[in-house]
Amino acid sequence: MIGLIHFNIENHYEVDRKEDHKTKTNNIMKLSDIYYLMKLKKYSLNATVKEEIEIYRSRLSKKGSSISIILNEDIDLKVSFKDVQKLCKMFINNELSLIELSYISDALQLSERVIFDKEETKNLIEEMSDFEINGTFTINRAMKIISL
Repeated sequence: MIGLIHFNIENHYEVDRKEDHKTKTNNIMKLSDIYYLMKLKKYSLNATVKEEIEIYRSRLSKKGSSISIILNEDIDLKVSFKDVQKLCKMFINNELSLIELSYISDALQLSERVIFDKEETKNLIEEMSDFEINGTFTINRAMKIISL
């Protein structure tokens, strides 16, 4: 199932989940992309996903704008603390930008097919997104998470 998740800067979420979404599935992020990113030693997001993330970045700066997280929920995904640490390492090593990390974090939080191994893991993912509420996620904070 493909989920089109709209939200505005004031954190109002509207989810539109459709079996037959008009966006081509090879042009959007999949939960399996996030899985491979967290589990494989070398995996990067494809260029079409990066285009969607760039649109997300441009809209984040506009108060009140509607922002889409388009996600193909192609697998069930359990996110562990080790997965959070891997995302932090990728951020520290410039393998993921702050915006890519935020987009991934939003997708993980909003998907109905993602579960977290514990509440702390979910809280850390929330911290990586929504700069308006949590402030900017920093390399120092990522380093602290890795050291836990």
